Amino acid sequence: MVELLSVKSLSGWTPGPVSGPATIDPCSSGQAYTYSVPQREFPSAPGDVITTYVWRVPAGWQVQNVAPDAQGEYVTGRAITVVVPAGGANGQVQARAYSSTCNFQNLALSLKTYVSDWVTLGVTRTPALSVAPANPSLTCGDTRPLTFTAALSPAIGNPVINWTYPAGWTGPATGASVTVTPSGTGGGTVTASAVYSCVTPAVSVSQAVSVGFSPQVAPPTLSGLPQPVGEVQVLCQPTTVTASAPGATSYAWTTTGSLRVNGSTTATGASVTVGSATGGGSGTVQVQALNASCAASDPRGFQASYGPPQPEELTYNDRDLCNTGIVFFSVRAADPAATFQWSISGSGARLRFGSTGSQVSVYITDPQGTFDLSVEARNSCNPAPAPVNPVQVGTFFCADFDYTCGMGSARAAAYPNPADESLTVRGNAGATLYDAAGAPVARLAPGQHQLRTRGLPEGAYFLQLPGRPARQRVQVRHR
Repeated sequence: MVELLSVKSLSGWTPGPVSGPATIDPCSSGQAYTYSVPQREFPSAPGDVITTYVWRVPAGWQVQNVAPDAQGEYVTGRAITVVVPAGGANGQVQARAYSSTCNFQNLALSLKTYVSDWVTLGVTRTPALSVAPANPSLTCGDTRPLTFTAALSPAIGNPVINWTYPAGWTGPATGASVTVTPSGTGGGTVTASAVYSCVTPAVSVSQAVSVGFSPQVAPPTLSGLPQPVGEVQVLCQPTTVTASAPGATSYAWTTTGSLRVNGSTTATGASVTVGSATGGGSGTVQVQALNASCAASDPRGFQASYGPPQPEELTYNDRDLCNTGIVFFSVRAADPAATFQWSISGSGARLRFGSTGSQVSVYITDPQGTFDLSVEARNSCNPAPAPVNPVQVGTFFCADFDYTCGMGSARAAAYPNPADESLTVRGNAGATLYDAAGAPVARLAPGQHQLRTRGLPEGAYFLQLPGRPARQRVQVRHR
């Protein structure tokens, strides 16, 4: 008897996968389906085929030609045929192998070794429903059509897909895919329901998606710019720029610096012409999308350089002059792609290590001499060999630089540079501001430090401090 138990034991063994329909239409009624497991031999007795299996099926299913036992299970071969009623309840078909040879309940050592573990096949009758897009979001005023699509997984039968929408929305009541028109004043919940009405009560599965809503108009997108949005725009001539935002009924444009829209610092309308008040310079352009029923959009805009580049923020650094004999001069322009060409004249200095780039090295050859320094700038608006008017950096007296390597004062005489409202002048000796033609335009009395520049036209100026022969170049730029 011990040898028999060892040969026929099924403990801890699984017979194999259940084959048969894993999805059944809930409208299917009275149709027969067959489930089976593969033919297997006893794991400890090769050649001895297992012929008896125990089956479980969902409640309400009828197994043909087999009566259930006291536990509601069916003892038969490795295949069963079932008749499935209409309905939407999911369930399982299970099977396990059975060894009648080992079915000796009176043996303490049997430990139910006459049955294997269960193998299970899930049967889906009510599918899952998904809706795409899953989490859309709208902005105020946006009434552009939205398309929602419902999908069953797995795709079972042919249910009717019903839809409900937020208040004020319009769209079809049924369909696997629907195109709806939002109200423009709010979001809400869009719900799809797959209904199998072939049974009573009807089988239904639903899925809802939440549509977000912002009380602002969407930020506008800009077209007509020569460079990608986010980069500094180089405008060589008046340029038409167009703003577009869903739900917007008007637009508000503003500018800073020398830039203008339709010849002014402000404008309305979807399209504007961007130009310059001075024929050059730089600044920013911003636009907001508007709708009387909504909050204004966040602004969108760009920085731009108009026309040939204007050298600005000309500075020098003489802090290492005593070690190297060099003063470093730097310049920038609103167009980051601008190129620079420097020139120098006079008996006191010469350019060293080249004459191009945003920074040059001026080597002092005569500490008692003087020199004139100029720089010209180019970009795509004035490529070579187009003529360029050099910008004079200034006339410098070599004796005026700091030869103590930072022990003296190498700071600029005034700041900020460029200036908008005013310049703050260091020291207490006063100062005089000259225009590019050399005419005085503003004076600062001794002991005062704030020199007003708000009323001055934008452009280049030179600041002269008493006792300092070198003049600091100052750029006036209004925001």
